[in-house]
Amino acid sequence: MTERAFTENSTVSLRSNWLSVDGYALRANVLKDSRSEKTDVSPEQVTSMLLLGRQSILQGIEEFYDVQIIKNPSPTIVRPSIWTAQLGTTLQTDGRNSQVFTERGYANGGVNTSVDEIRPQFHDHWNAVKEAGFLPEVRRGSGGPNGGSWLLLRKPSLPEVLTHWFDEPADALTAAIDAISHDDKETERKRLRLYRMVREEAVDRTLDTVRPKEQVRLNLAMTAIKSALGDTAGYEDELEDALIYAHNNELISASTVRAIENSAF
Repeated sequence: MTERAFTENSTVSLRSNWLSVDGYALRANVLKDSRSEKTDVSPEQVTSMLLLGRQSILQGIEEFYDVQIIKNPSPTIVRPSIWTAQLGTTLQTDGRNSQVFTERGYANGGVNTSVDEIRPQFHDHWNAVKEAGFLPEVRRGSGGPNGGSWLLLRKPSLPEVLTHWFDEPADALTAAIDAISHDDKETERKRLRLYRMVREEAVDRTLDTVRPKEQVRLNLAMTAIKSALGDTAGYEDELEDALIYAHNNELISASTVRAIENSAF
């Protein structure tokens, strides 16, 4: 593993959907690999580099996505995950005695999206990605110096922000949209007003310590619903209200604000 100094002048960039800092790939500073030319990084450094390069990363994700849409215009095309830091080589990763995966994670064999699928010594690196407002995941590369296991990041969608930062049940938003949507727009507006009234009453009943988070949660739910209903102006107004409120309330974590911003980029 190689130690290099990062500074505020370091360059964070994407090559396709691979992250590099000052031209070097990254590797978590957990397992040793004397042959690696990648730069070893602590969890704190991962967060710092992602925050430093957040604009470039988000822009790169959108550009990569746009190119894929042009090449293959299909609703199945999704925004790419970004290969961020190697966790272990192929030898360190593979086998039932994997130094990276838990038994559950190894059995998965696909994309690992739950922190309990990797060993505890990597949890801080996982959380470092989330601290920067991105969704972490782990995948396996095949062969060569980039084989083994990797920590990746994804730009969260607004529904994913609600699920992962606000504990909104994953199916709640879809159910709300289905219940509100109607061919008659006046009926749809009435349903939407009722939905908001019921949720605002629930927010008002919460404790002072959790009310700010519940208020932003409601604003974001309204943002997502209006987007799904094709109300672009309403979407923008609700999103602006959510961000202003979140930015100005000390009970809303910086990670949460970043996640909202990332989803809206």
